[in-house]
Amino acid sequence: TEFGGNLQIQTVESDKLAYPVSLSQSHLSGTIVLGTDLSEQQVQTILANYENVVFIDTYYPNITADFVTMDNYQGAYAAGEHIIKQGYQNIGYVASNKLISNFNYRRKGFDDALRKHGLEVNNGHFYTSEPTELRPEGLDIDKIMARDAPDVIFCEDDYIAIRLLKSCLKAKIKVPEELAIMGFDDIYEAQLLSPELSTVHVDTNQIAIQALSQLQGQVCN
Repeated sequence: TEFGGNLQIQTVESDKLAYPVSLSQSHLSGTIVLGTDLSEQQVQTILANYENVVFIDTYYPNITADFVTMDNYQGAYAAGEHIIKQGYQNIGYVASNKLISNFNYRRKGFDDALRKHGLEVNNGHFYTSEPTELRPEGLDIDKIMARDAPDVIFCEDDYIAIRLLKSCLKAKIKVPEELAIMGFDDIYEAQLLSPELSTVHVDTNQIAIQALSQLQGQVCN
């Protein structure tokens, strides 16, 4: 509204990206695409079928388009530095079991922070999880807490971290005394937990304002 327009929200199935949405294209100035888990090919498909597009929450450096997202590398690098400054050296990592562009940069940033201090996540402390599943079932906390368990685990997003925290509470594992947990995104649900989740803050308001500015630039040109 502050930009002098109005917003229409529509969900599109991934197999229908090649077909413009039912909203009349003639009435659309532009499109903002929430592309968190879009593949490179899907981004190309959208660009080929829609005019004036800005993608948020994803980034592909080899595609010429407007992308607005958080600095995933820098955020995860800062998380690694923070964990190390707390005195942790036996560090675990829970990755998404789906390939997501943002998470690739997070993994690289976290790994680089550890390498700077001569540390790494060994294979036995690297785990995978559904990136948006909150139920603790299916995450094998007993395996994680077996012999030589990590002292802290960094999760690629807050949903994974919340799932891990719930698993710990269910198994009566004290957090952070027995296992410290850190996430990424600072989603609202993370504030409702006890103990409250340590996480990397993402300024979604800034992302929204920048995305609208980029879109306005396309439309005006």
